[in-house]
Amino acid sequence: MISFNIRSAGYVVGKNVLKNLSGEIEDHTTTMIIGRSGGGKTTLILALTGILTNLLEGWVDGEIILKQLDPLDPEDFKSIPKIVGAVLQDPDKQISMPTPWDEISFVLENLGYPPEEIDRRVSQMLREAGLEHKAFHEIEKLSGGEKRRVTYAASVAHDPEIIILDEPTASVDPWGIKTLRDFVRRYRGEKTIIVIEHKPDYFIDYVDKIIRIENGMIKEVYKPSERDYLEKKFSEYDQDLSCVSKTVSNNKILETKDLVIGYDKPILKDISIELYEKEIIVITGANGSGKTTLMKTLIGWLKPFDGEIKIYGRSMRKRKDLLKTFFYISQQPDYMFLSNTVENELRSGRGLSEDLFNMFPWKNILKENPYKISFGQRRWLSILLGLVYQRKILVIDEPSAGLDPDLYKDLVRFLMSLVDKYNISLIISTHDPRIIRDLAHRVYHIDHVKNKIMEIDKEKILKMMYEAAMS
Repeated sequence: MISFNIRSAGYVVGKNVLKNLSGEIEDHTTTMIIGRSGGGKTTLILALTGILTNLLEGWVDGEIILKQLDPLDPEDFKSIPKIVGAVLQDPDKQISMPTPWDEISFVLENLGYPPEEIDRRVSQMLREAGLEHKAFHEIEKLSGGEKRRVTYAASVAHDPEIIILDEPTASVDPWGIKTLRDFVRRYRGEKTIIVIEHKPDYFIDYVDKIIRIENGMIKEVYKPSERDYLEKKFSEYDQDLSCVSKTVSNNKILETKDLVIGYDKPILKDISIELYEKEIIVITGANGSGKTTLMKTLIGWLKPFDGEIKIYGRSMRKRKDLLKTFFYISQQPDYMFLSNTVENELRSGRGLSEDLFNMFPWKNILKENPYKISFGQRRWLSILLGLVYQRKILVIDEPSAGLDPDLYKDLVRFLMSLVDKYNISLIISTHDPRIIRDLAHRVYHIDHVKNKIMEIDKEKILKMMYEAAMS
């Protein structure tokens, strides 16, 4: 059993992130934790596992018992990795080794497993995660969703009693989500599972209890007997926002002709796409199919093997010309930050600073370090900073990752307002069907079997994604 009575907790003494939380999580149950971005969900997990106090120099005023261990005690904390497997919110901050094989092996080696057992378990976990064919690929060349699968495999390779999944579906394709759902269903009732999730529909059928955290406190606890209430409450997730603009220009800003892209060798060929002024196009496809590689090629970071990229009908051969048109916002928001406070980041906008401040929802964290705010807050900030460079085309990788349902709605309206106010166009790579439904004028889908990209009907791709994830 996990029991906790946290009077207050945080990262800096005097600044409470959690306050007056108490409760129990019974053995062999599945609990889902929900709530707004920045509300304290991840901090609670860090406190329960002892990471907050033992590794992050944070503090907890209270008592926590995790399977008869006190994770706040440095000696007991040494035993926590043996019984807990955690998939953290940000895979880039969790992975430390150069390949998937090395990452999983590293966990088992630290726990004292013999070499033969390590080889067996690593092979098994890579197979279950769908990464067997990329066992020795460089981590840096994996997609965000593939990195997420690596952290999942490494975290459960030692067969822990407690499994913690922090935003497990972020940046994961529908097929990967199905794998995660199957995993939770497989271990439900056998292990203690805690899932933090902004898309509760994916796991609601498998949970025994749902805890809602707001402003660092537990606001509500739902029980299975309240299933009808829960389904009504979460139906907002499927609400069609109908924000697709009707003001697309007839001026073609981007056109690619027979583009061939890849790193060491071609992975996609015959890429022909178009983008018009004030248009939003979405690119979809399985993890590792080439979405991010395409984006990096368009903005000039990677050189195509063949084909051409045209801007307003003029062929762009030089990297500097592409950089004048595009700005890329990575799915890893931390790459965007240069200052030590959120306020200073927003002030970097020069003539746009007032607009940036007005469009940032969390005025209470302006003095915080941008690396220490929640993932959803960092995601929003990174998109805002993309405006500073005043490019005609913003290329955004997984914009909705880490955002709660309310904040997602704000994001949709926010992105649409950027298009209208600044007369820009957007290219969005995503696995989130809501983005396709609510924002896309057109959709291009990468078929990872045929290694080709083609325009696809919105309703067709939405049905395909839903069936893949929920089957």
